[in-house]
Amino acid sequence: MIGGDFGRGSRSLLGLESGRRSSFRGRCFLCTDWCAWHDWRRDWRAAAGWALGLAAGLLLVPALVLGPARTLGCYERLGVVLIGPALHLNKDESRTKELIETTATDSQAFMVVIHNTLHLDVDRLHRAPNAGSAVRWTHFGLVGLFTLLTLAAASRRRVEDPAGVALFLGALTLIMLVSSPVCHTHYFVLSLPLVMALVARESDRRGGMGLQPGLSALLAAQVVCNTLPLIAGLEVFKDAGLALYAALALWATACVSLWRGAPSVEVRLGAVMAKAA
Repeated sequence: MIGGDFGRGSRSLLGLESGRRSSFRGRCFLCTDWCAWHDWRRDWRAAAGWALGLAAGLLLVPALVLGPARTLGCYERLGVVLIGPALHLNKDESRTKELIETTATDSQAFMVVIHNTLHLDVDRLHRAPNAGSAVRWTHFGLVGLFTLLTLAAASRRRVEDPAGVALFLGALTLIMLVSSPVCHTHYFVLSLPLVMALVARESDRRGGMGLQPGLSALLAAQVVCNTLPLIAGLEVFKDAGLALYAALALWATACVSLWRGAPSVEVRLGAVMAKAA
């Protein structure tokens, strides 16, 4: 199974999942967001470790297991059947229906949701297979805008707290997910660290366990909005990007919390005293 998946170009060497059936362009956004994370923190040791990990995972380990020649051959094939067509560098169509076309997957990425929304009146099987240039440029513009907004929210207060770090990294992760042209609904399980960070930040403000009604409603909406698109007959919710908009609401809440910063010691103490009284 691993060999078959890798042969189709949907997995990296050794079958390590790097986002099943995702395109090369989407992985570029992952690298960009992680670079933004390390640059914002000025954590060059972590950035160096990240780079060494990439070199080991993508070059050293495959070369040791498969051998240099076979590793090179696998990467050449990946370039021909997936990377080349994704970047319009060749016209190989062997993975077009499975990976390359905009309508090939039920993605919640900006580009796919915009494309599907513009063609909701057309049956899913008969829609234009690829997004137009205007939709693609809108996608890239939204990716840049949301990334900059995340960095701006986190840069207002440079004093880091554990919940703040998790909020920032979780917000970047959400943007990375919807930046990839292939973003399945189950990818949003990666928002769980962000949810836990929001709960922790709320607990700090309240001086104990318990959530405000607004945050409780937001978390309930995540469950509903990620469940409805999976029900047979309700695929229109997936085409319209219901899970995407729920994720963006979570992202916006995280950015607001980052902008406000961690509650001061006085605020925490006051909340604890009020609860004790």
